[in-house]
Amino acid sequence: MTTKRTTVVGVFRDAPMAELVIEALKDTGFTNDEILYSGVTAHGGDFFDMLARWSGAKEEVTEGDVVKKLTGAGLSEDEADYYAREYAAGHPIVAVKAPGREDSAKVVICSHANLNKEECADQSAGEPHAESGKG
Repeated sequence: MTTKRTTVVGVFRDAPMAELVIEALKDTGFTNDEILYSGVTAHGGDFFDMLARWSGAKEEVTEGDVVKKLTGAGLSEDEADYYAREYAAGHPIVAVKAPGREDSAKVVICSHANLNKEECADQSAGEPHAESGKG
């Protein structure tokens, strides 16, 4: 039996699109505590970099740090590795912890130029299969 994950993730071409998705998620009722963002914001900050500074961790956030954060949010190691590579390639990532509201989160994320088209086609699939740059 496959367990449907409760975290929905999108990969975006640029920070403005990712920030638009975050605002749309908030408009749908998701809170800041439920939304994870990995990308440089319009204000120059990076979500994972901010986490590192607040926790006193090393200054540079690595792909391993991203994997740890995403597996902590319920993604498999393979999925987290995929998104860490996208992060390293400069693509902003938005993840939302949405137990019981996965479909609502998926509609928002997948309707905003998400680069991970196959993930949107089947959010419950075990591994993402999208090619970077699709869109």
